[in-house]
Amino acid sequence: MFSAQHCLWRVERATRDNRAMANASTRDARAGYGLYRRAGGDIGRTELNRALSNADYGPVSKRMVTHYRNLLAAGFDRYISINRFDVARAARPYEDLAASPRYQYSEVGEGVRLLVAKRNRLWQASGQVVEIGEAGAVVRLVDSEYREGLAKARIAMGDFVNLAFLESGRTADGKIVEVDKESDPPTLEVQFTELVSLADLAFGTSAPPATLALRVTSGDDRDVTTDQLGRRLFLIFELIDELRYIANSAARMSGQTDGTYSPPAVIERLSVASPIEVAATVTELVKILLPGGVIGVALRAAYQLPEKRKVWAEGTGVQLDNDIKREEKALTQARRATAEAQQQLAEELAQRAKSRLSLDEALTDELVQLVRDRLAVIVTSLAEAGVTAIEELDPTGDSAGDTE
Repeated sequence: MFSAQHCLWRVERATRDNRAMANASTRDARAGYGLYRRAGGDIGRTELNRALSNADYGPVSKRMVTHYRNLLAAGFDRYISINRFDVARAARPYEDLAASPRYQYSEVGEGVRLLVAKRNRLWQASGQVVEIGEAGAVVRLVDSEYREGLAKARIAMGDFVNLAFLESGRTADGKIVEVDKESDPPTLEVQFTELVSLADLAFGTSAPPATLALRVTSGDDRDVTTDQLGRRLFLIFELIDELRYIANSAARMSGQTDGTYSPPAVIERLSVASPIEVAATVTELVKILLPGGVIGVALRAAYQLPEKRKVWAEGTGVQLDNDIKREEKALTQARRATAEAQQQLAEELAQRAKSRLSLDEALTDELVQLVRDRLAVIVTSLAEAGVTAIEELDPTGDSAGDTE
């Protein structure tokens, strides 16, 4: 049993944790995650709070450090709140793109003019973009006096805003997803209404464009239901966007910044008749990264798993021990084949990137792991949605022969 002194100690520690959590502002939490991320997660809470205190920030709680660990594991390169992180993992697709680790943010320093629509009034302010990504931007207002204006105009999450970038002359619409009035000067985070090409905002130079045309075959093309078709379309677009993310990640790894950026894909044509056919404007690098034949192998391997699991589950309890063991063996072999196919996919894609970018062996290995972490799950989901093959077509719609 615990002593009264021990129980009192636990209550006091919980109180300190709760006090730290309550006192940690968004500014403190963001600064804490910056320190945590730069340390690669290898920093204790005591050391982290000491560093925050030395930099004139408030302490963070044990729960917040656990949140940092989850953010880092999920691949986030910036801080988002616990609530947003939880919602992002359970939200509907496209609900909060600015909270997705796929759309990486870069530090910049361009002037911007904000115009916030608030009921029948417009609130204007000048600021500086401190971080920007395809999904949004973090803007620091130029003067602390704007804090009073924010409060008076009741600027809050969900308000629509127009950003006018002063150097590029471009504009982007979005909505406010965070307001940090405690920072000095105050800071706003904006999520764009749609993905924005960084090249259009003069924050990158696009790689040469190319058309990626795909034919997607499923095991039940004749009797596809709306929910299955919706899943397949969503996953096809996820596959294209994930290839684009990998292309941009590989370009960053290589250190090449001129003419290597792959902007959001633009759909040229789409046919949902069986089989599905889609053509999109991507970049040459994204198109090169698609190893159709290897994806086909991975799809076929993953496609076998649900059936093997079903046979095994239906057989247990009603079959002889030898039959159950045989089906367990078949299921194990199917899992092994799926894992091997996914590894082959990752290695093939990394080698394709290496052939176009300056990647040494260590970076190539890192890219292999990135593909395993991000692309394999989409390929598996496609197989679970009934997709059996992805065939690359030439831009006119004829088979390009890179599937088998």
